Amino acid sequence: EKMKLRILLGCYNTEMAIINARTLRGMGHDVNVIDYSSDVLKEFRENQDKYDLIITNNLYKCDMTGKKLFEEIRTFSDIPIVVCSAEDWEDIYDPAPYDGYLKKPIDEGKAKAVFEKIFGEK
Repeated sequence: EKMKLRILLGCYNTEMAIINARTLRGMGHDVNVIDYSSDVLKEFRENQDKYDLIITNNLYKCDMTGKKLFEEIRTFSDIPIVVCSAEDWEDIYDPAPYDGYLKKPIDEGKAKAVFEKIFGEK
């Protein structure tokens, strides 16, 4: 049976968000895309039971960073959080203890591996 996750995707770059959402939806997941990290926080705070996973940008334009978002969410939830960045993982400055890392644009095989590591084989 295919893994079907309810994903909150935080991504400010519309083009990249469309590409990543299409990849994730193509894998059978439900995806809600939100472009500002403060709105990701607000949406998740209000609808915690609607999501299995958060994928966040490392950086956002003129808004809190992925790391700050991670820290805020961790004050009230232990939902898995995966960081998504154009940078290589080693190059992300001061990474928070995220549950996984995906490089943009999201690769289906890599995403599957990260999700299986977090949620186990479904």
